[in-house]
Amino acid sequence: MYAPRMAHGLLVESLDPSGNGARFGIRPGDRLVSLNGSEVNDEIDLLFHFESDESNELEFAREGDRRSVTLPAGDAGIEWRESEIRLCSNKCVFCYVHQNRKGMRKAIYVMDEDIRLSFLYGGFTTLSNLTDADRNRIIAQRLSPLYVSVHATDELVRASMLRARSRANPTAILDDIDFFVEKGIELHTQAVICPGINDGEVLERTINDLAARRPVLRSLACVPVGLTGHRKNLPLMRPFDTESARVEIARIERLARELDEPFVYAADEFYCIVGIEPPPLEHYGDWEQLDNGVGLIRYWEEIVREANEALIAPRSPRRVLALTGVSARSFVGDNLAPAISDTLEIRVASVRNTLFGESVTVANLLSGEDLLRGIERSRASGFDPDLVLLPPKILNEDQLFLDDLPFGEARALAATELLPAPEDPSLLAEALGYRGPVFDKGESEKGR
Repeated sequence: MYAPRMAHGLLVESLDPSGNGARFGIRPGDRLVSLNGSEVNDEIDLLFHFESDESNELEFAREGDRRSVTLPAGDAGIEWRESEIRLCSNKCVFCYVHQNRKGMRKAIYVMDEDIRLSFLYGGFTTLSNLTDADRNRIIAQRLSPLYVSVHATDELVRASMLRARSRANPTAILDDIDFFVEKGIELHTQAVICPGINDGEVLERTINDLAARRPVLRSLACVPVGLTGHRKNLPLMRPFDTESARVEIARIERLARELDEPFVYAADEFYCIVGIEPPPLEHYGDWEQLDNGVGLIRYWEEIVREANEALIAPRSPRRVLALTGVSARSFVGDNLAPAISDTLEIRVASVRNTLFGESVTVANLLSGEDLLRGIERSRASGFDPDLVLLPPKILNEDQLFLDDLPFGEARALAATELLPAPEDPSLLAEALGYRGPVFDKGESEKGR
């Protein structure tokens, strides 16, 4: 989503030749500066002022001139260039951007701190660079829910974790939260828990402070800090071990019980560190922190269960390899699907992370090269798969792995069908139950 710096307005990237935009003379390079009489600065302004069922008055700038176009209702067929991302003004002690090696996807190195991404895509922001204009816009356009990285409500602890630069906003986090809660802007929050910094009593205070802002403040995810093998010129920090993780799980679950409703959750990675079962399905409510690693194990158990019910035995032998991270291996188990016939064989294998280091054990941070090595090891052990199920959401929208390896190239190197595990149970059942390509070429290229 990174885009170069640009002037006021939204730039037309390309047009569908058959769309209304092209028919009414709009060209690539035109800049949308107002919509239905209101100024446009980014995609959110476009969404806010656009009338989907009526005609729209658009004003464009082109080579110093202004031109107004009235487009009828319907798809304009315009592809807009994404707006410049607002960058972070912090140097967080746990920041993953500072723990990356060279040669990864370009966007991995962008330190974003953008309230628009929080609203549009569920990205977490510390709110530390908000202006009064930002706050007023959030209220006026009802940008809700937002996703906020709190980390600690103790301001001294929070400051020591964020290490905000001078241009960052010094507003206390609870002041910002109270402002939005009072205005009815719903919030989901997270705390990246660092042993000896914001765990223990600090975490307990954070949970209680945020729980007092319910129900407008809807959830809090407690996520253990992730430390890669590329930490240079960063503060010393220790990871959670089995005992310290067990203590924090007990603390979080106790406070969750006292609240008597779904609100605060320990991320799945905590349970993986200890090697204990996470809470049951109903503990996770409406799955509001799923993309933050909260409830993923139970969520995928449910998908697999539904896929099993729809599974049809393949007519000829079918060998499926499911690759996952080290931390999830014990929960995924060897039997992804029941033995419905002698023709279906499924194996699960964990893959060690050489991109970030072996201390990083979650599946969605595996590289394409690491996953290819997992396939090689499977073949070396005598299991040559017809289909390899990759972790879900392992590719970005450009179909690149974290190490910038294109999906098509990885599939050619693997010399077998690759498929990021689909979240649709019927598609998963189809992938497991039928021999040969699961989707047509176009869909396969998308990694779906």
